Amino acid sequence: MNKFLIFLSKILIISLIITSVNVSAFANTDKDSDVESRSMSLHQPEINITDDGIFIDDLFYSQEEFEDLLNKAIYLDSSEKTRSALVAGTWWIPGVGQVMITITGVVTIAGVTIAAGSWVYNKVKAYFSEKDAKDAASKVPNKLKSGDMQVDLGKFKDKNNKTPLNKSSGTFKNGDWEIVKDTSGHTGYNGNPKAWKLNNTTKKPPRVASLDKYGNIIDK
Repeated sequence: MNKFLIFLSKILIISLIITSVNVSAFANTDKDSDVESRSMSLHQPEINITDDGIFIDDLFYSQEEFEDLLNKAIYLDSSEKTRSALVAGTWWIPGVGQVMITITGVVTIAGVTIAAGSWVYNKVKAYFSEKDAKDAASKVPNKLKSGDMQVDLGKFKDKNNKTPLNKSSGTFKNGDWEIVKDTSGHTGYNGNPKAWKLNNTTKKPPRVASLDKYGNIIDK
């Protein structure tokens, strides 16, 4: 019995040592540690945007530092239920939290709505739209493109042999691919309005990319 109690005591001591080590390891007070602990919590931060940068609670990031944070963003695959709530995309930024963009253009960071037109809003929209555009471009066959980020509109024709180059609406086909008019009125990462939708009719949903009137791939 005494041997058993001694064994339990040793286990308890080892557990206390491990706990102490873990606590001390996380007791770091530098900026990165503080940021990471906040991003992993359910805390909704206070966000204040200035001309020089952004305050997330009491932590300040210059515009350059904020761009560095965007480069670390991790895409979160939204469920169908979430997408039905008009969510265009969701990302996780270590140290900041969840960034969400709706299909109507609303941007939220860690649950806080960012004012449209602010430099933070513009950087977030442009950055993630460009990422989406590059991802979309990688899914378009080279035979349909005139450049890495541009679709050759002249390769798509309607039933009257017209192309998007000389018509402003209609359905234009090339095999399983088609181009149709985009009437959303939204703009892409390059600032140009979305003019066309590029669809792969063998996929569900078929939408692959958004194009401007020149065929540039400007969004997904």
